[in-house]
Amino acid sequence: MIDNEAFSISPEMLRRIEAFTLFDDTFMTVVFDDNPETTEVLLRIILNRDDITVTEVRTQRRYTDLTSHEAVLDVLAYEKAGSLLNVEVQGESKGASPRRARFILALMDTKSLPKGMDYPDLRDNYLIFITEKDVLGGGLPLYQIERTIVNYENKPFNDGSHIIYVNGAYRAKPGEETELSKLIHDFHCAKPEDMYIPALAKAVHEHKYTERGQRKLSNAMKELIEQENEKTTVKHVKNLMETTNWTLEQAMDALMIPAENREEIKKRLEEDR
Repeated sequence: MIDNEAFSISPEMLRRIEAFTLFDDTFMTVVFDDNPETTEVLLRIILNRDDITVTEVRTQRRYTDLTSHEAVLDVLAYEKAGSLLNVEVQGESKGASPRRARFILALMDTKSLPKGMDYPDLRDNYLIFITEKDVLGGGLPLYQIERTIVNYENKPFNDGSHIIYVNGAYRAKPGEETELSKLIHDFHCAKPEDMYIPALAKAVHEHKYTERGQRKLSNAMKELIEQENEKTTVKHVKNLMETTNWTLEQAMDALMIPAENREEIKKRLEEDR
């Protein structure tokens, strides 16, 4: 039963929330944000390790490299031993391309070695893609990518970088289910009662059927809508400048963009260059 007495939510918003699965980026990041316990369960299953201890979780972290190229990390977990573990949920294959994986892991590494630390102090870092499709095409439930020395018997390079793809299209045969296949199944479920893993089911229930969870989701969805509107505005400004040869200020004047929004639009246009 939905506890909704103290919180007003539109029927349309409620329908959208009830239809969410963990493959929906907005829902997934809200569920795991500041939730180390549930994130720990997720990582222990994927890595097949029971020694993972998550101390902090942050979602939608924006990281920028030296050239101002940026990436927004979906779920970034801080592990007790010092490792960073980033979980990215991707519905589109291009979002999980090997070269994007390389870039994101490099960004994570730069954040893991503060000034004053030496290279041996760099901890192991993990980038985990959970993809709706079998991006790598081998039919496996999970792919683990490690650097090796190709012309030296493929011995491990041991640089501490780890990339993992979880194949969301994988389905275990009846009777051959594993914790990983159950996790993949649960990512497709809209109803917590259909899920296998208690920690995930509990987190999904709390965010769909309690006032606190619905409030967090509503705020996140409103913020997403504002971001999409901002992207559309930036696109209109850019197109107007290109077709008319107007200056940025002239284009924003023509579109009647409020003064308080103009600095952010300028910033976005500079990032797109």
